[in-house]
Amino acid sequence: MREWLMQRMRDHSRLHAIPELKKIEVLDEVTKCAAGSFWHAQCIVDSLEVCRSVAQVNDMIRDVPRDLETIHYNLLNRVNERSEDVQLIVSMAIRWLGGALRPLTLSQIIEAVQIELGHTPPLCLNDDWTVVTPEDMLMLCGNLVKIDDRLARLGLGHPTVRTFLTKQPPEDETLSRYFFDAHAIHRDLALRSITYIMTKDIEKAIARSYTQAFMFDISRRYSIVDRCPMLTYVFEGGFEHLRHYTQEDDDAIDLLVLLQNHISEKPDKFREMLQALHDRTEDTPYQWIVEEKELVLGILVRYGLPWILKRYLLRRRDLAEGEEKDKLVKWAEKLGRFDLRDMLVEFELPELVEEMEIVSDGPEQAIGGSEAEELKDVIME
Repeated sequence: MREWLMQRMRDHSRLHAIPELKKIEVLDEVTKCAAGSFWHAQCIVDSLEVCRSVAQVNDMIRDVPRDLETIHYNLLNRVNERSEDVQLIVSMAIRWLGGALRPLTLSQIIEAVQIELGHTPPLCLNDDWTVVTPEDMLMLCGNLVKIDDRLARLGLGHPTVRTFLTKQPPEDETLSRYFFDAHAIHRDLALRSITYIMTKDIEKAIARSYTQAFMFDISRRYSIVDRCPMLTYVFEGGFEHLRHYTQEDDDAIDLLVLLQNHISEKPDKFREMLQALHDRTEDTPYQWIVEEKELVLGILVRYGLPWILKRYLLRRRDLAEGEEKDKLVKWAEKLGRFDLRDMLVEFELPELVEEMEIVSDGPEQAIGGSEAEELKDVIME
C-alpha cells in the first residue's frame, strides 16, 4: 500500500510538490488509519488536494478520519460545497448506481441523471442536469464512484458506500437528499426508465441518424444507440425494476398506459429504436413491444408483481373475465410467472357499484366525505 500511495502522490498534479520527508510522514499516518483499505487511503490522500500549505497538510493529517462513516460524510459535505445543480447531478448519479439492476457505463449515467419524471407530453431530458465532459462527472462525484477502465463500467466507489447511503438518513436535509431506501429506489428508477422511452430526445436521435449515416457512411442503428445510451439499459433492465416495486400505487400503471398510447401513435419510431437494439444485442426479443396490442398487460405479465397486475385489471375488467381471464392464466404459466397465475386463479372482480342520486332531507343521510372514501376502498379491495 505504501508504494501505491507514494506513486499516487508523486503523480498528482499538486501533491507531488510536498517535500519528500513530509510525504513519508503522510504515508505513515494514512497507512495506519486506512488499516489495509486502499479506498480509505485514497479518500484521505485525495482530501489533501485542498491544502495550500504544508501546515495545512499537517493539520489535515492530524485530524484524519479513522472510521469509514466520517469518510462518507466528508465526501458528501465536499459535494455540498458545490452549486445546487451539481448536488442534484451527484445525488441522481449515486441513486442510479445504487439501485441499478445491470452495470451502467459512464455515458449511460450522464444521460440517466437528466431524466425528469412527468406525465405531460412532450417529455424531454433536462439539459441543465448534464455535465460538460464525461470527466466532469467523475470529478464531481469524487470517491463516491469508481470506473472500471477495462469494461468502461461505472459503479459506487466502495461496497460500504451503498451500505452507508441506504441506512437511516440524517436529519440534515442538505445531506439526506443523497440517501435512498434500498426498496423504494426501484419505484423511482422504474418510473424514470418508462419516462425515458417517451422523450423527444430519442426522436431527435433517430432523425439525426439519417443525416449522420448519409454524410459519414456509418450504420444508422449504431448512431441511435450512441446518442441514446440509456436505451440498452431501459430495455434490458429498466422494466425489471417493476419486480422490486413495493409501494402500491398507480403511478407505474399511469405511465405504462401513456407509453402504450405513445407507441400506437408512433410505431415507426419504436421499430427504428428496437432494430438498433437488435443490432447491438443479438437474439434479444424486444419486438413484442411494438407488436403487443395490450402493451401494459404484456409488460406487467412479464415484469409486474401480482398486486400491480391486480390493480390494472380493476381498471380493465374486460381482460379479467371469462375466456380473457383463462388466456391470461395460461400466459402467466407459460412465462413461468406462477405467482401471477396463482393470483389470477383466485382473483374475482368486485361487483360494480352503480352511481345513485340520493335524495336527502339532511346531510346526515347523504354519502360523502369519509364514508365515500371508505366505499371506494371497499371496491378497490
